[in-house]
Amino acid sequence: MRWVGKTRTVRIATHDGDQLYHSIEDVPPELRQIVKQTLEGPNSETVLIANQEAFERLSQQFRELPDGLQELVSKPDEPAAKQDAARLWKWAVAGSLLLILSLWLAWAFLIQTDTL
Repeated sequence: MRWVGKTRTVRIATHDGDQLYHSIEDVPPELRQIVKQTLEGPNSETVLIANQEAFERLSQQFRELPDGLQELVSKPDEPAAKQDAARLWKWAVAGSLLLILSLWLAWAFLIQTDTL
């Protein structure tokens, strides 16, 4: 994956305070590497677009992507918490149905043995 950034101003907030740079190339190499890792990491899902012009350019580029890529970009995987909750819900439903079936079979068995 290639990392390309075009901007007029880069603002980076660290524990030392906010720093403004004219381009990503002006960012110190050690800090640039941290920014790159953060932007390409698993938690980088939110993009803040500061003005309408940038939004329109990104929208146009998005529309020019092939359909398969558009779908991947527009519909990211569910967050892990949602997946875990869905999986837990499915197991709870399956367990409840199994419990109901077991109770029904026990009841049917007891009714049959009482009538003999």
